[in-house]
Amino acid sequence: MNAPAFFAPRASRILRPGERVLPPNVERYPIPGGGSLVADVRSGDRILLTDVEGGQGAELLFCDAKGRFDLTGLGAKADGTGEGLKALLTADSDSTRRSKAALMLRGIALAQARSAHLFGEASPAGDAVEFTVQQDGVLIVAVPSAPMSPENHDTATDIELRLIRATAKPKRVGDDLPEPLADPLQDIRIKAATARGFMVKAGEYIQIIDVSGRQMTDFQC
Repeated sequence: MNAPAFFAPRASRILRPGERVLPPNVERYPIPGGGSLVADVRSGDRILLTDVEGGQGAELLFCDAKGRFDLTGLGAKADGTGEGLKALLTADSDSTRRSKAALMLRGIALAQARSAHLFGEASPAGDAVEFTVQQDGVLIVAVPSAPMSPENHDTATDIELRLIRATAKPKRVGDDLPEPLADPLQDIRIKAATARGFMVKAGEYIQIIDVSGRQMTDFQC
């Protein structure tokens, strides 16, 4: 009787959290229902927006380098005044605070906003649209949603944004960090296996970011 064939186990792969799996020039941003995103883009970049689960509307806005709203910079046609984005920015959420800070940092006011509506109740899961950036500027994507009603089955879902850069940016430590929630008074980098102390005043906010992931931190006041 022949002995059973012996198959050696496959060698294990080392899985590193946070390791990039997309091409160097591709950036992926999931935008939750009721959220928004602000990103700098350059001429030649491509923008791919996907309605992940279907039935979710979105608003697309674009400002040129001088802060003027002009969707022709994406080759799109405006059909609204950014009412969804304006409504979102009245809410109190992390996404709202980040978007407000990003718009303020770039000197963008929404009084003259012009927007294009994308997707909607009839869009199927995975529905996607693509645009090519025709001039340097600022991309704004909003995913408006009303408070969910169990009777209406109107769950807010994600819109995925992929930025395909015409030129991949050189990777630098800190490139993937979120924008600060406000203009920072102090920006302190605490190296591994070290500690730092600093003074804060009543009313100030403290934002702590795990730069590379998987780092346990003790915080004491």
